[in-house]
Amino acid sequence: MATDRVCSIPDCGKPLCARGWCQGHYRRWKTHGDPNIGGPLNVRRQVCSVEGCSEKHMAQGYCTAHYQRFRTKGDAGSAERRPYGQALQWLTDHVNHLGDECLTWPFSTNELGYAQLNNSGKMERAHRRMCIMAHGEPPFAEAVARHSCGNGHLACVNPRHLCWGTRAQNQQDMVEHGRSNRGKLSSLSQADVLLIIKALDCGETQASIARQYGVSPATIYSIHCGANWGWLTGRG
Repeated sequence: MATDRVCSIPDCGKPLCARGWCQGHYRRWKTHGDPNIGGPLNVRRQVCSVEGCSEKHMAQGYCTAHYQRFRTKGDAGSAERRPYGQALQWLTDHVNHLGDECLTWPFSTNELGYAQLNNSGKMERAHRRMCIMAHGEPPFAEAVARHSCGNGHLACVNPRHLCWGTRAQNQQDMVEHGRSNRGKLSSLSQADVLLIIKALDCGETQASIARQYGVSPATIYSIHCGANWGWLTGRG
């Protein structure tokens, strides 16, 4: 019946994607564990749904700050938020940090675990901003901020662990710290690859899929574009 091909969430009516839900509700479930988080999908919000917050709506019913808090803490919290610029001030306060241990970023991280901050309305990686503050501007256009500790994915921003380098040097750092899949055989089965393709078609991010299957985002991208497993997926 036609009704079997639409989302099972009451009053949704959008086309079915997976597990009985449309793409939007399926992505909510995959990301947050609840397809109903953030309220009805069909409602266009103008402001954040957190009581007392009048900031512009960004995603899932929340403004940018509350959405980031929900993603990292699992709870959007109250209307009281950290003052804008507090994260940048924290970097300034720690730019002369002398400890040899990793200095863990206490604010939001991206889906790969790297520290991030909103700098004048633009999201950027906090360890790169710390590298600029501690060691000066990048010496060449393609310079990247390297981690001598190998813990950038654990939100380390210790200025003593950071230095400028090339992308090739950064990749070599990952190999030396055991964080590269280079030279390793893929552990994915044909069934895994088909499920990955379905997740990609439903809008799940390549990074989140990579974490779920224990592979690099580059592996998921190679499947997505047909460079690998193209004979199975029809994308080659």
